[in-house]
Amino acid sequence: MSSEVEQLSLVDQQAPECADVEEDDRVRHSECVNMKEVALHELLRQLGCAGNSNDRVAHNPSGTFTSPSASCLPPEILDALLHYLVGQQEDIQQLTARAQLLDEQHARDAEKMELLNERTERLKKTVATMSAKSSADVKEFREYLEQNACANKQRQRELVDLSRKREKLELEVKRARMEVDRLRKIAKRVR
Repeated sequence: MSSEVEQLSLVDQQAPECADVEEDDRVRHSECVNMKEVALHELLRQLGCAGNSNDRVAHNPSGTFTSPSASCLPPEILDALLHYLVGQQEDIQQLTARAQLLDEQHARDAEKMELLNERTERLKKTVATMSAKSSADVKEFREYLEQNACANKQRQRELVDLSRKREKLELEVKRARMEVDRLRKIAKRVR
């Protein structure tokens, strides 16, 4: 009896109900685990289509591929599927990274655009203020020019009047000299 217990394998000791099955007909649990199936199951779980772990049917009622379905696949297809899913996962990670970079770029661009809009509004206000001020300055300058033009016309008239008065006075002085000369001549004759 003790020799029979010693002859029982570790699997038989863990599962005594299967002890009567011959060793050659049984497949050991460690021999059933395919690491590629495990990797595929993990990838499918990460992608959200791992299926129910209690489901041992290769094709589930919804018609979608699940990780228990992978145990029914030939090793070549399993390898190809695993390779394809790894490539897709890398592509998804790259696209996610690009999307994140684009989101960050978009946020920076939005901040820049907001800053540029604020600067544009400030410049518009400054231009409007300068335009109003320059319009007021131009109006004031035109009024100044008009006043100067009026003052220049007035000065010109005064100069013309002074010129006429001068000419008149020069004419009177000339007449007075002529009169003085005439009176001298008369005085010389009288003496």
